[in-house]
Amino acid sequence: MGGITFLVGENIPVGTFSDYFSYGPSASLGILIHTPYFYKYLFSEGTVTFNKHSLHESPNSHLTMYSLGLATGIFYPLGKYIVPYGSIGIQESCLVFNAHTTNKTVTEFSPMAFLQGGIAIPLYSQFFLRCNVTFTIAEISHERFSSISFSIGGMLNYPPNMWRIGSPYDTAKKPHQQENADDLYKEAQAAAEAGEIEKAEDLLKKIFELNPQHQPSKELQNKFLIAKENYNKATLLINEKKYFAAIAPLELSLPYIKSASKDLLFVRSKLINEIPYLEKVGIEAYQNKDYNRCIIIMNKIKTIDPKNEIVEMYLPRAIKRKEAIERLK
Repeated sequence: MGGITFLVGENIPVGTFSDYFSYGPSASLGILIHTPYFYKYLFSEGTVTFNKHSLHESPNSHLTMYSLGLATGIFYPLGKYIVPYGSIGIQESCLVFNAHTTNKTVTEFSPMAFLQGGIAIPLYSQFFLRCNVTFTIAEISHERFSSISFSIGGMLNYPPNMWRIGSPYDTAKKPHQQENADDLYKEAQAAAEAGEIEKAEDLLKKIFELNPQHQPSKELQNKFLIAKENYNKATLLINEKKYFAAIAPLELSLPYIKSASKDLLFVRSKLINEIPYLEKVGIEAYQNKDYNRCIIIMNKIKTIDPKNEIVEMYLPRAIKRKEAIERLK
């Protein structure tokens, strides 16, 4: 999850160089990524920054800075409509000084460190207004150059509402934007039936964040667990070449495990050559009035070949004969 950020503003020199340089324009473009691996509200940001200052005594002489920076920080939503944040970072800068009076240009590279903070305000679920203050420390000709930048801009984030706070302007949100648990469950169920179990599990996580006691989601999650257990069992049986025993757990893992369909075709192809012999034995059992044995054999054939014509003919007959005999006892 992340967003594209942009800021424009004024950069004001402070300290030693404030007597030499005037304030100047500042602009930055960056990518901000939510990184909740160590802390829920952690983020990282990479930026490209431009600053320009003119000399007090020679307005046509300029110091221009081009910087690549990397920062990490934290944010914390306060209510629904404001997100304060702060970060610390480093950047490498290319400093270009153009002296108008001598018509000379001097270029040097300097590492920098910076602190920044500000607030983000949601205007829409996918767009934030951003107000930012940055304090930067660099080195120019072995002297410390410090500056404060005041800027304003925005952030286009993806997915929408990635920071999980509201917006006063989103008055007509769609159901999936409201993250209603029942609507998310429908999406999870559709994904599960399509065999997209990872997508379904991600949706279930969102549901449990909204409603930890959502019963239909608990039931669907339990079905996933059963499907995974059966698929793991079938995989072990296939590895042991126990193909017939693998059919039942593979069928129980459908439709949630997409690869189960392919594995089911594979194990049935391994057993297809046994069907003529089983058909012969099953018919003989029926003719010898051993209906119990006939039913067992026909069910075995049906497991391998669900649409087998011999099974469709003899299995219902054997069941009816067996039931008739039991009624006469």
